[in-house]
Order: sequence, then structure tokens, then C-alpha cells
Amino acid sequence: MSKNVSDLRAVLFDAIESVKNGSLELDKARAINDLSKTVIDTARAEAEYAEVTGSIVTSDFITQASAPALPSGTHREASGSGTKTITQLPGATVTQHKMRG
Repeated sequence: MSKNVSDLRAVLFDAIESVKNGSLELDKARAINDLSKTVIDTARAEAEYAEVTGSIVTSDFITQASAPALPSGTHREASGSGTKTITQLPGATVTQHKMRG
């Protein structure tokens, strides 16, 4: 089993069906629910860490979509305290700064 978010959803939906048809006891279903919450909380902590630090956290649990392409005329560069993205638009230049956590 690859143990990603899709697998967790499948297990949870199977548990729901089993509770509905009476083949899974409520105590066991509650245990599955509690364990699932713990797994989700750890994934949330990883995502928050990545957001705060500006780093990329790789996880088998959450598959990362490829980043959208930047508009043409856009480039990123390191700054003294983070990164900046510079976009050339007709008649304007937009600079966005992202500070390190």
C-alpha cells in the first residue's frame, strides 16, 4: 500500500460503508477516525512548516502538483532576506518579495 491521501480516503470510505452495513464495530471505526486525524495533523504540520520556512517538504502522503509556469517576462532571484519575483508587464514592472521564515 502506498499510504497517501487517496489511500486514506479509501480506507475511511470503506470504514463508513462497513459501519453502515454493520460489519465494523463503532469502537473500531472511532479508532480508525482518531488515527486518520493524527495522520492528517502530521501532514498539516509539514505543509505549515514548508509555508513558514519557504522550503519544499517532500512527502509520499501528499503528492505535489507541478508549479504553474511563470508568465513570460518573469524571473525569480534570491534577495538578502528571501526571494523576489520580478514580472515585466506592458507599462509596468511588478516585484514581489517573499521573506524567509
